[in-house]
Amino acid sequence: MPNRFKFDISRLSLIYISTYLLNSPLFAMYSILQFILCKDLRATGLQITILISAKPLAALFSSYWSSLVNNRRDRLNSNIVWASIIGALPTLLFPFIHNNWFLIFGCALFFFTERAIIPAWMEILKISLKREEQSAAVSAGSLVTFVMASFVPLFIGSWMDVNAEIWKFLFPVLGLFSLSRVILQSMVCFPQEESKRSTTDPWSFRKFVFHPWNLSWKTLRGRFDFSYYQLIFFFGGLGLMVMQPALPRFVEGVLRLSYTELAFAFAVCKGLGFFATSPLWAYRIHRTNIFSFCGFVALSAACSIALIILSQRFPLCIYFASFCYGAMQAGSQLSWQLGGPIFSPLEDSSAYTSVNVILVGIRGCIGPFVGAFIYSFMGEMMPFFLGCGLCLVGGIAGIIGSKLVVYNHQVRMTTPL
Repeated sequence: MPNRFKFDISRLSLIYISTYLLNSPLFAMYSILQFILCKDLRATGLQITILISAKPLAALFSSYWSSLVNNRRDRLNSNIVWASIIGALPTLLFPFIHNNWFLIFGCALFFFTERAIIPAWMEILKISLKREEQSAAVSAGSLVTFVMASFVPLFIGSWMDVNAEIWKFLFPVLGLFSLSRVILQSMVCFPQEESKRSTTDPWSFRKFVFHPWNLSWKTLRGRFDFSYYQLIFFFGGLGLMVMQPALPRFVEGVLRLSYTELAFAFAVCKGLGFFATSPLWAYRIHRTNIFSFCGFVALSAACSIALIILSQRFPLCIYFASFCYGAMQAGSQLSWQLGGPIFSPLEDSSAYTSVNVILVGIRGCIGPFVGAFIYSFMGEMMPFFLGCGLCLVGGIAGIIGSKLVVYNHQVRMTTPL
């Protein structure tokens, strides 16, 4: 690798982790927004469903932002900086605009930008760090986010039990914290390179609209192993999306948790699960078949949903379910973000990471609305049963995929299925 693309590893890793540290409190606030809407703002079922789908659905559109860096290393850092600014701006208006739809818009924009910067960050880390160092940096960044997301809601929850409207002022404060990371991001002295694209190619609206989709289809069609990896993730992610619309109603109507109990169950326990298992996932990702790795992630998701189902009869199971969910997210974040670099060791990884982003959006178009429909006609438990079943399918697909051997971008069976 040419020396001009090398970067001070310790400095880059520190900046990467610090940006997640500054952004994690705002991430934590948005993670409990669905409960705020349900408990205090009396949001409709449609609003809850759209909020839940906003996070993955935003990823569908973020592919257009991230496509701007495909084979354009000169745009990597500016892509991250501008997205970070745009994502935090709506929070500054929350004390003045009291509207459920504006809150949903702010949440969607935040997660749009968070998904959009992942391909740029992964390409920077891929160029600058060794494989083990990439996984260590990504794991540490995710760990910081979820540790902060564990304790911020617990601290805020006690306030909200006393004054439920305190969130209106916490959002802009945490938004300013998130904006401050731009200072660190601008310090990444990433060397620029001439674009590999022809600078004479004319811009067209049609090309802009279809380029991310064409690029993703070309990537999937050319790599069966990468397509199979996406299949595992699709089933596991769809299972989680299907059960999400029923979760706030289940917590409010069946478990009847206060904000403090909510914070402990869905923040602290989840963070502990993430913290406890993150080093193990980081150690195993480059020492385990990627299909098997993703299969275990999907099985962890299935266990989490099964424990939620059991909490109807044994309420303490909700805390174990959250712990298991955090453990699942530790592996999911790592394999999802590093999937591009793993499958493209000698290519630009942004195209592969963009496929991850687009398929998250597609799941967001399908899962929450299917879950809301099933909830409306079959009750609150059916989305959990369906979600658990889909995650099990993803886990089985991962176990089957562990029998595959990747060779020259083709997958050949080593044992009968």
